Amino acid sequence: MHPAYKLSYFRKADWPEAWIQEACRLITHEWTTRYKPAPAANLTGPAPRPTRELFASISTRSALADHDALEAYLEAPPLATVKDPLAYWNAAIKSGSEDPALARMALDFLSIPGEFNPAE
Repeated sequence: MHPAYKLSYFRKADWPEAWIQEACRLITHEWTTRYKPAPAANLTGPAPRPTRELFASISTRSALADHDALEAYLEAPPLATVKDPLAYWNAAIKSGSEDPALARMALDFLSIPGEFNPAE
């Protein structure tokens, strides 16, 4: 979930494609089962009343229903200028520039403590 690397990290490290696909499957599973917001009630509610903006509201409704923040994030090119992923995702939440659920997932993943074994 580091915006500067994304899937390119695995490819540069010469991971087998099957491993990369498994990593994608695992992160997608976590996203859909634990973080992805349920569709908003207004997206499944009654159709809008006929107005001047009828077609605009239909296209907006369709775009929001089809939007998947994780998929969009993974398909976008890496952001090579990002040096601190925690600062990036915290700023994204505050500014609203990214999906807040995706940002929360990224912060959860990036803040998992490393293992420390003093016996080694």
